[in-house]
Amino acid sequence: MYHLASPASPQWYMSDPQPTISANIVGAITLLRYLKDDGRFCYTSTSEVYGDPVVTPQPETYPGAVIL
Repeated sequence: MYHLASPASPQWYMSDPQPTISANIVGAITLLRYLKDDGRFCYTSTSEVYGDPVVTPQPETYPGAVIL
């Protein structure tokens, strides 16, 4: 089972954080309820968490460039 749902814009996070929190936390809890006993769960993210990249592609050591 994959969890891929979340608003993808820092402007949205800052102006109305509740939907982001709901999609991530409540969404994950809901999906875990449907997970079979021997199932696997994958919770992923996108490059959006790094902000506007200064380096592309971003290595694992990239600290991010989020501007609020």
